[in-house]
Amino acid sequence: MIYTFGDGFAAGHIWPEWPQILEAITQTPVVNFGHIGAGNEYIFNCVIKAALTAKESDLFLVQWADPQRFDKIVEDTCWADLQQTDPKYKNIKSTVFDQTWWSTSGSDLKEIQKYRNFYIQHEQAMNRSVLYMISASKMLKSLNIDHKYFLTYKFDYSIHDNFSELSALPWIDFQGMDEWTTNTGVRGDEMQPSTQSQLAWVENKLLPYCTFNVDNLNKIRYLINNQKFKPYDPDSAQIWSDITN
Repeated sequence: MIYTFGDGFAAGHIWPEWPQILEAITQTPVVNFGHIGAGNEYIFNCVIKAALTAKESDLFLVQWADPQRFDKIVEDTCWADLQQTDPKYKNIKSTVFDQTWWSTSGSDLKEIQKYRNFYIQHEQAMNRSVLYMISASKMLKSLNIDHKYFLTYKFDYSIHDNFSELSALPWIDFQGMDEWTTNTGVRGDEMQPSTQSQLAWVENKLLPYCTFNVDNLNKIRYLINNQKFKPYDPDSAQIWSDITN
């Protein structure tokens, strides 16, 4: 089984993205924790709790997000009521492991902006993410669970005191998927890379680290490259079902 983690680049809400493509190519069940606007606290939480029931034969692929995002567990009515006033992010929530998380990465609410500007400063945000990455890797290694890391956006962690330990973790790519897919020339104009560039990422970056069967690669490549995916297409689920079948 493959466990996938990340933000909107992995959620598959605009069109099929790398977790969905990887599952189609390998015909291996994928448990996807990708979530729109997710930050690294949410991702770390999902990795740790998923690891508690995972098997040594599983693979964890973790796409770490922007360090300065703010994830909140909705644990009282104050936050639940505040969330409902956000025109863009009121429905951007995820219930995992009996906790409901609200991702506020692009929220314009003055309460969120005040929190972000006052509390989430660059050095502390970077420090928190570095420790998440190191801690998660140590736990997965202790459980003999194979895992690989990469970034959504390029971020300079080199000034952190623990950079040498961080860089020694099992990174697939330290460049950032956003920058890499932009250079492929088929990224598209949406906030998330196009399905074609997601496929290119899977082929070039993920499959070399997978021990799963990839006999469907040529077929899936042909079907994806001959399909014009529209962002937020109401028929996208059916289109993807037709492709994978």
